[in-house]
Amino acid sequence: MLRCRWHNYVFRLRDGKGINCPGYKLKVFEIMRDNNVLLARAVA
Repeated sequence: MLRCRWHNYVFRLRDGKGINCPGYKLKVFEIMRDNNVLLARAVA
């Protein structure tokens, strides 16, 4: 879970769906590290 400290909204990291804020959704990224480079790929 991820919580916004300003709004207290809680989201699932698996799919970005808002738990206590119906209708809100975050875009989820898979993060990989390749040496000193971070790579991000959109998930779902």
